[in-house]
Amino acid sequence: MNQDVLKQLKDIHLPAPEAWWHLPWGVYLLLGCGCLLVLLMIWAWRPLKKRYHLRKSKQALKCTIADEIQAIEHQFQQTGDALTMLAAISILLRRVSMTVFEDEQVEGLIQSQWLAFLDSKWNKERPKEGFSSQGIAALLSMAVYQKTLDEHAQQAAQDVLRLSKLWLHEVVDV
Repeated sequence: MNQDVLKQLKDIHLPAPEAWWHLPWGVYLLLGCGCLLVLLMIWAWRPLKKRYHLRKSKQALKCTIADEIQAIEHQFQQTGDALTMLAAISILLRRVSMTVFEDEQVEGLIQSQWLAFLDSKWNKERPKEGFSSQGIAALLSMAVYQKTLDEHAQQAAQDVLRLSKLWLHEVVDV
């Protein structure tokens, strides 16, 4: 009789493991909120990252401009070559204008238009004479094509250097 009872017994089968996708609805809600939070953080981080890089590039621009104007002034003090200094200042002003005012057409401006553009970009401390004054305008426009400068032009070259440093300080806050 014992044998018959034992033959009637069947092996114990464990239930099949529950599938992982059969989670309570609250878990799906938490997962969805988590994904939404991650997407929101990425969306909010992009402008902050852009602003950070813009600030860094602006700071690098200020340092580069300050170094260049200081190098130009140092070379002028050592050599006394006003023509080289005027050419370097003209190039620096043009490059800074093209970088800072990229929305405006700066490349094609020449002589009085270029000097009027420079004068139009003063914010607070615009000097009375500006770049369009007679001595400075003629010096910036024509000095590059001359071989030597007279004594008055040498003094005016120092005024151009001073005025350029003021302009760069105004425009780029060097």
